[in-house]
Amino acid sequence: MSIKPQSFSKRLNAYFERYSTTTQILQALLKQEAAPQDFIVLACARLDSLANHAIPGKLSQSEKFSRFLDEHSGHGEVLSSVSVGDLYSSFLVELWQLPGVIELPGRLRMFDEVKQRDFIDLYWKSELALAEDDLEGLMDFVLMQLRTRYRVIPHQSRAKSYSDSPGNIQRALENASVTVAGGRYKSAMTALKPILKAHQLAAILYRDYRNGSIHGAGVDLDEDEFFEAKTPYWSPVEYVFASVKPVFQITFPAKLLLSVYQNCVDGFQKKLLATRKLPISIFNQMFPGNITRHLEYLDQTSVQEAVELRPK
Repeated sequence: MSIKPQSFSKRLNAYFERYSTTTQILQALLKQEAAPQDFIVLACARLDSLANHAIPGKLSQSEKFSRFLDEHSGHGEVLSSVSVGDLYSSFLVELWQLPGVIELPGRLRMFDEVKQRDFIDLYWKSELALAEDDLEGLMDFVLMQLRTRYRVIPHQSRAKSYSDSPGNIQRALENASVTVAGGRYKSAMTALKPILKAHQLAAILYRDYRNGSIHGAGVDLDEDEFFEAKTPYWSPVEYVFASVKPVFQITFPAKLLLSVYQNCVDGFQKKLLATRKLPISIFNQMFPGNITRHLEYLDQTSVQEAVELRPK
């Protein structure tokens, strides 16, 4: 049963009021330059909520978050790029942990599945001997190439970029594996994609800001710069075990987070208004008690297939 376009728009506006309230709170915190950790939690959690509505299915929540921001944030090109300093930091940490990872030659162990799984897979796919000297050479090669091409530590040329696309980074490392290392690390460089993906800005925003604020102690940041800056910026971070330090790591400022949030709310709402097809989670709230009468507004792709249950 169809309803008038203005009635659909009114219902949709009423639903999105909850996200408009969040915008008002974020704007107030930004104006007062107050509670940066609460600002991060609220912005990231509400973005996660929208992404969960917008992209149903079996993707991980991190993948939904990144895909949603790529489509609606208005900062897709920036957020899909790789923070090379953060990538460099992860390789430094893995190099430092390597003696513990290689319990015996050919035998690997993992201390943190979330952070190390992609590196363990890289070792397996590298076609190198799973021995400390061989894998240390691989890590040193990547670290050297990143330092050569990008600004990852202080006192490097400011002409070097802090970030780049995953494709550009992988191509540069693949080429260097042939021209510099004689092909020794070519298999490893072709297996880099998951690690690069994990260091795209949207993925870092989800893992370190969303998860770090909700499940951890929050984000280390300079409060004045957090509220003042308009674009992502990189600050030096010390690693006591690193031979070259400090290392640049990314910070997402409040003004950028607010812009991303507002664009995502507006863009997603406009998409739903244009298509008049609602994810089931929003459909159920916009048409409570009238589900079967308004099925033409349900996005059928958002309905999960039933799973057959069998006794054990």
